[in-house]
Amino acid sequence: MIELIRLMNQRPIAFNKHYVDLGTGINGAVMLSQLVYWADKSNNPHGWIYKTSAEWTEETGLTRREQDTARKTLRELGFVDEDKRGVPCKIHFKVNQEKLYSALLELAQKRQTDAQKRQTECTNPPNKDGGNRQTITENTAENTAQSTQDILNNNIHEVFEYWKSVFKKNAATKLAGVRESKLKARLKEGYSVDDIKKAILNCSQSDYHVQNGYTDLELICRDQVKLDRFISLQKPRVQPVPDYTQNRMADLEREAQLWEQQNARFGN
Repeated sequence: MIELIRLMNQRPIAFNKHYVDLGTGINGAVMLSQLVYWADKSNNPHGWIYKTSAEWTEETGLTRREQDTARKTLRELGFVDEDKRGVPCKIHFKVNQEKLYSALLELAQKRQTDAQKRQTECTNPPNKDGGNRQTITENTAENTAQSTQDILNNNIHEVFEYWKSVFKKNAATKLAGVRESKLKARLKEGYSVDDIKKAILNCSQSDYHVQNGYTDLELICRDQVKLDRFISLQKPRVQPVPDYTQNRMADLEREAQLWEQQNARFGN
């Protein structure tokens, strides 16, 4: 067991927390840290490297959805360029070092300015309110946390009511328990209300899930894999039923014409 733990600790990854302050988020910072690390080891003269989704998961633990979100953020910030090449398509990555270093320099200058301001404030006499400054800061943090929790609760309630409406659940249907915990977990992972509503709607349009009773909100939100499948679930295409009416009428008209021609010939 000790040997297993030792082996598991042999491949830690570098994580630059300063990237988080650039707006990348934690997952984006993890991915960017790895790209900066591998860029120095790339054989490509322009710094391009290639990694599959499976390799990203193995190195960082990020799921496919977390990778997609992180990549989108890094592209929008201009820190990473992507290029799709080959058949099948493979995604190559390159760190935009000029953009990244410029952002880091701006961040460092801002921190230095903020530090100088704090030092100036510490040397100034306290205001007439005495120690109220810290209390105001603490109250602001508490209010922000409460506001975030209120938003989460409202989102949970909105999704639950939508699910009840789609599947015509009665008023006695309860959210508490595993339904609430799974739904809350997915929302905290970054899935939007619209994402989960789409998954619910797709589930309601699947004859397989409806007929077998696989429609509970807990099932739809059980984990990221389940939710992603329901989000991407396609409604079966209904094959049009051939219209034989016109063809049959044409056949009957031809048979009638042949019958008339035969009678006319026998009559003569």
